[in-house]
Amino acid sequence: MMMNRAKRGRRGARDAGQAVVELIGYVFAVTVVAVICVQGIVVVQGVSATQQAARDGARACGQGEADWRSAAEKQLPGWASMQSATCTPALDGGVKATVTVQIPVKFGARTVAEVSVTRSAVMPRT
Repeated sequence: MMMNRAKRGRRGARDAGQAVVELIGYVFAVTVVAVICVQGIVVVQGVSATQQAARDGARACGQGEADWRSAAEKQLPGWASMQSATCTPALDGGVKATVTVQIPVKFGARTVAEVSVTRSAVMPRT
């Protein structure tokens, strides 16, 4: 009986660090998943801002403003950059603005990828 307790005691001492190693692994995995989720939210916010920029650009273009691109660019957050913007006549007599924006995907301070988002909006001429 004494022998069994001694063997169990030694085995328990060898397994003592296992819980710490598992905890470190779980914390790392949860942190990576959280960072990926936050970047997903940033991309979705960028898509929404691009759509609003296309609407504002089409509205300004439809009103005959010469600098309609700046109206579109005002809607973009500082971390998103407008790559192109066009305003063309629409089939229904209005104007169609198409805006393309680059959205950076970051991990820490490093940009690991850029997502290109294009959105269009049609507004009547006024």
